[in-house]
Amino acid sequence: MSDTEYDENGAAEEFVELDLDKTLTWTGNAVIVQRGTVFRMPLLVPYPSVLAIQFEVEGGYDIEFSLTFKDDHEQDSSVLVEPVRVSDREGQLDIDTTGVCEIIWSNEHSWISSKTLSYQLQLAPKLDVRWRKRQLAALTAATDFRMLAAVEMAEKVEEDLRSLKTRTADLQQSASGAKERTASAHAKHERYLSHVRRLEEEVAAAKQHADAAAQELKAAHAAEAAAHRSLVALQRVRQIDDGLTPVLSQTLEHCDEQLAALYGAYAGSLYAPEEGEEAAAEESGGVLLDRAEFLHFLQDFELLGRGTPPQLLCGVFSGCPQQLTPAQFRRCFARAALALAPEMLSELEHADAAPRDPDSQPPTPTGPQKGADGNAVSPPPTPKGASKGADSDAMQPLDKLLWLLRMLSEKARWVKLPVLEVRRRGAAFRAIAELEAALDSLGLESQSEGCASCRGSRPVSRVFNAAGSESEREARG
Repeated sequence: MSDTEYDENGAAEEFVELDLDKTLTWTGNAVIVQRGTVFRMPLLVPYPSVLAIQFEVEGGYDIEFSLTFKDDHEQDSSVLVEPVRVSDREGQLDIDTTGVCEIIWSNEHSWISSKTLSYQLQLAPKLDVRWRKRQLAALTAATDFRMLAAVEMAEKVEEDLRSLKTRTADLQQSASGAKERTASAHAKHERYLSHVRRLEEEVAAAKQHADAAAQELKAAHAAEAAAHRSLVALQRVRQIDDGLTPVLSQTLEHCDEQLAALYGAYAGSLYAPEEGEEAAAEESGGVLLDRAEFLHFLQDFELLGRGTPPQLLCGVFSGCPQQLTPAQFRRCFARAALALAPEMLSELEHADAAPRDPDSQPPTPTGPQKGADGNAVSPPPTPKGASKGADSDAMQPLDKLLWLLRMLSEKARWVKLPVLEVRRRGAAFRAIAELEAALDSLGLESQSEGCASCRGSRPVSRVFNAAGSESEREARG
């Protein structure tokens, strides 16, 4: 089919080309439309198309026919064919957009008879002839543009040839000026680079001075802290006897026999008496315990390290001679408990790992505290015969003594005491076992809130009995 044809008068008449390959057809035979009902046929129109409609009613009866269309770009439907009662119909409808076309056959006007309907619908998409014309015009214009561009380029080349000498002179002058500007910019760049290098050297020197000052500040802080610790240690040396409370003294008096046995086990263990001195010592009341032997006792049970002695040892031996009597030994024993025991309950969970430095300041407790068994510490009953301290986390003097005795009991499970001879070794273990039994008979409770680890420990007597005889312990050592 051609794009243009001419009518009888010679006027040009436009015809629409259809894409027959994409034509859709709907056919219905003997479709019964019941009385008082409506038969609707919706058709989707995806392209601008031409809709061909042909239908007839069997027997020549009439039926009401109408057609509506809803554009994809509009909200409401529009009526393309008004309702009309006919017995047949044949025609075409030109649809220039996309949407949904609905064909309606209504038998609502009939209350008696049904109608039998046969129909055939064809929807053929239209080819866009105008677009094809525009495309052809665009191709022609593109060809004309290429020709025009070639002519303009030739004219520009001719103009450049005529101005070649003038432009060459201008470029030479511009190049000369650019060379001078380049030299000036290079000199300026070098000047600023030199300035940057000087600044970097000054910054590096200032950083070295700042690092040195930081080291000096760190050393000054360390010296200040060390001086403060030493001052606190000296104050504690002078105040160590303030912890010798009546309850602590009564407890030591109750354990006097066991402490005397422990005293005898270590007295003379490092310095064997020479000939004639042993008899003189027996006449004067027995061999006295040297300070070194007392320190050796604490080191044997890992209560004191073997390095530089802490300042608080001056308080332990304050007012005591080099050779200690049993009474002085008990006093030094009590002082050692006050010096070596943790100051705070929060330190108890770390106290078994290594001996505490007596000169160090106690840490500030934070968070919930735990006992030696790893469980959360619960408040104990009110202590017998004692009042709570101002600080519920601080260790009371009696608790420090109980801590020292507990540590002796715990350490006795694995220490070997290799320096002591067999007799002294057995006497030391027996004394600690009897010491724990004596404390159990007293039924003492902790004076500090939460000091559960000062109360529960494995009895030393069971440890010693499980170890066997003294000869077995010597062989096991």
